[in-house]
Amino acid sequence: MQHIEILSYYVCTAYAVVLLVCVVGAFSSAYAANLAQRLALAMLAVWSVWRIELVMDHGWGYPHEPVVASALLLYALGSVHKTLKHIRASRKRNRRADDIL
Repeated sequence: MQHIEILSYYVCTAYAVVLLVCVVGAFSSAYAANLAQRLALAMLAVWSVWRIELVMDHGWGYPHEPVVASALLLYALGSVHKTLKHIRASRKRNRRADDIL
């Protein structure tokens, strides 16, 4: 393994978060996704593991890699935020319905 620079750690960390979010999303009933979306999440998780291994072994080789990692990270975090927001809103609606009865 060659010397890994700080940007390689960032890229690997970003892909690790994407990997975690994809695995949780693929298996979570709280995430409203159909089968095709869940399969895509699983494929992206496998791809993330492969990219982490490549970056750890060879460093980030493409100039666009930090941008791609950042975009995927922001998309993953945005999806988590949106899912949690909908869960909270759903729980509030259910509490209001229970309060009326």
